Amino acid sequence: MNYILKIKEKCIVCTDDTPYMRYTHTGSRECYVNGAGQLCKKCWIEIYSDKDELRVGTSLSSHTQPAIA
Repeated sequence: MNYILKIKEKCIVCTDDTPYMRYTHTGSRECYVNGAGQLCKKCWIEIYSDKDELRVGTSLSSHTQPAIA
């Protein structure tokens, strides 16, 4: 297998590895933010835990990302 296919996706906030390989389709990932990238579960909880309409373990593909202060 090609080395590139074995690379894990990094969290865009903390840069830790996520459970997803780079080639994994974003539609089948959890904690993915459309237009921004992949978050790890810990960063997802820190950022979105106070949002009633968003739940941990769901994709953000239909939601907009929060404004960065």
